[in-house]
Amino acid sequence: MKFAFALVALVVAVQGRSTGLDAPITAVSTAENPWVVHLRIANTFGAGLLKSCVGSLINERWVLTSGACVMNLRFAWIRYGAANVLNPELVTETASSRFNNRVGLIAINREVEFTPTISSVELAAASDELPETATLCGYGAQEDGSPGETLNCFEFTLSEQRHDMFEATSDVQTTEFDIGAPLVSNGKQIGVLVTPAEGGSPAVFAKVGSYKVWIDFETGFNFPQ
Repeated sequence: MKFAFALVALVVAVQGRSTGLDAPITAVSTAENPWVVHLRIANTFGAGLLKSCVGSLINERWVLTSGACVMNLRFAWIRYGAANVLNPELVTETASSRFNNRVGLIAINREVEFTPTISSVELAAASDELPETATLCGYGAQEDGSPGETLNCFEFTLSEQRHDMFEATSDVQTTEFDIGAPLVSNGKQIGVLVTPAEGGSPAVFAKVGSYKVWIDFETGFNFPQ
């Protein structure tokens, strides 16, 4: 069993390594975005391949991400304070998750101690008005198409809104490895990336406020309104 776990850990490390950035974006400090977490996920039908996603720390025991990231989740490695995914401040593992259509939750297997580079983000309420612009942080892709390793942030301009989703555009294209990333305005998370902006199309986000009641119920925690 110890050998099997070590082999899985080695696969995580190897799959995380690649060279070159997808775009020349300036890397940022995790102290500016301490809620951003990097996710490596093994799912039931993944044939041994690991999926890369992004999420947000919403309190000491829960991570918010896209429903697509946690569907059929078998195991997840969560990296906190990771300006570079190869050198995170903290890593935890878990096999507990749930999802509701476009958004998902991952239960952390221990209480995470907050630091200057690891802390939670406030969640938008259903009654909150969407701002004109907001910031998304993710890891993108590398030149060879593999998951990116460096945290980068860029601004989105919000546009069309429909029910529990809205669209937004940016000068920088997001990738499949950014799915689940938080869209934040003035320290409050307003969206979760569900469809990346590729080929000139806008990115699609789940509206956090629309899922607030479900998040409260699943976590057993009443987040501030």
